[in-house]
Amino acid sequence: MLEIDASSGFSVTTGTTMGGPWLNNGVPIPVTLVLNLGSNSWIVGVVDGSLVKMVKIEITGTNTFEWKETRYTSDKSTCSNAITFSEECFSNAYNPDGNNYPVTLVTGESV
Repeated sequence: MLEIDASSGFSVTTGTTMGGPWLNNGVPIPVTLVLNLGSNSWIVGVVDGSLVKMVKIEITGTNTFEWKETRYTSDKSTCSNAITFSEECFSNAYNPDGNNYPVTLVTGESV
């Protein structure tokens, strides 16, 4: 399990991936960056070569979500580390205007 949102009971868990033609030559890769924004909103991300690629989602139920926004940055100094990954990484990143890195979400539920 990566992280739990106590307010909703959902968590983004191991098995969640990002893919698409603009990521890892089209081969989905496991999410390694997870940020809980509260109220079911999350930012998930991966390091893909020289870029950190991120997607903001809102979890709507078990393994389901609504896509909100996609961004990427070359700032790997803080944004590529799960400990220093922050909302600032996302807000300061470039927005390619589209769902370029489709997420396959695997959720867990707190007990």
